[in-house]
Amino acid sequence: MVLDASTVTAWTEALLNVSEAVSDDDARIDVIGALETLKSAIAAAQAELSVDFDESMRAKAAASGVGKRRQGCGILEQLAVARRESPYRGKRHLGLAKLLRKELPHTRAAFRAGRITEWAATLLAKETACLEVDDRAKVDKEIAGDLETVAKLSERQVGDQARKMAAKLDPASVAHRRAKAEKDRRVTKWGR
Repeated sequence: MVLDASTVTAWTEALLNVSEAVSDDDARIDVIGALETLKSAIAAAQAELSVDFDESMRAKAAASGVGKRRQGCGILEQLAVARRESPYRGKRHLGLAKLLRKELPHTRAAFRAGRITEWAATLLAKETACLEVDDRAKVDKEIAGDLETVAKLSERQVGDQARKMAAKLDPASVAHRRAKAEKDRRVTKWGR
């Protein structure tokens, strides 16, 4: 099967009649679960393509003699338009995608297989951000190394396990991060 925009559009059109196509309750539950897996795999595919696009556009800019600081100009805006979101959100998605590719291969594989959601991957990345690369890799492998096991975890469980493992591997970094978060917290009064 050739995967291009027209193929993906055909999938979208096929889903328009899903209610009529599935009339048995057991089948409905099966399709809902399969769609959830597909939804995560689609989000992962968007992430992969976003990193590929970023790398390709930067390489083209570099080959054209564009200075390093300007090589990324316009990339986030193009990704944002394609994803129908703000450049800020696009930056967050792209940052996660780059991180998964560079430092969290097991989480990336689970995400690509549709076993975890983008939010679960985000939580694992966030909870391990204070760790050294080697420790982060240990958490990644422990939590997401087995696709069947990680698929049984909720988003919250993924985040909780990552937080607990991070605290066990490097308690000082976790304590420092927590103290910084508390220091940066503010309460503001909204209204008149």
